[in-house]
Amino acid sequence: MKRQVPISIALTLMLATTNSGIVCSQQPTVMLAKIKSEVSYLPSTLVEAEGRVELKREQWEDYQQIGIGTELYPGDLLRVATGIKVRIRCADGIFWRVPADGNVWGINNGCPPVPGKRNDSTGGARLEINH
Repeated sequence: MKRQVPISIALTLMLATTNSGIVCSQQPTVMLAKIKSEVSYLPSTLVEAEGRVELKREQWEDYQQIGIGTELYPGDLLRVATGIKVRIRCADGIFWRVPADGNVWGINNGCPPVPGKRNDSTGGARLEINH
């Protein structure tokens, strides 16, 4: 007796091995990128700096000097001179002492991103707690 494969299974297998299958697998990637760009994050904050600290945001071309209280977001880069003491209060409440080795450090190196709601009036973020 000859065994027959249902048409739906045969079509699924054929599509999985053709270019149509590849096109389908690319669509979720585009959707994920769109979702990711709409996510907002709570800020980390520069709380201690004994010397010059410079910040470069993703959309900036150059570094700019910053001071205590500056809000820092995922993707921000910090440039700290050798021997300078710098401490960040991360959005999750943990403190990170930025290594003072003269290298550039991304805020994500020491502070994990914490999703949150953006405050539209300031462009910053705030934590909202519902009781």
